[in-house]
Amino acid sequence: MDEKNFNDRVNEIDKFMKIKKEGVTLTNDEKLNIYAYFKQAKFGDYNPKDEPSIFSINIKEKYKFNAWKKLKGMSKEKAMKNYVEYTEKKNKKYSK
Repeated sequence: MDEKNFNDRVNEIDKFMKIKKEGVTLTNDEKLNIYAYFKQAKFGDYNPKDEPSIFSINIKEKYKFNAWKKLKGMSKEKAMKNYVEYTEKKNKKYSK
């Protein structure tokens, strides 16, 4: 998968997530998976310097960072592929 196809898919998913159907909401785990695949595809492995402090009060950022951290070692190409497959699966699930 090339960068352009990936970026096109990101834009489609961004639109999908903004146009929420009545009663349709991605679960927190689904959002975290999408976020983690996106970050890994765009930036590769996380930088430990960017890890939120254990004393940080922003729990949401900690969860997001930890989801990305779990993908350490995954290639950008594999993360792009996983992002597209995962989001297509969710799009079908919520488009019914």
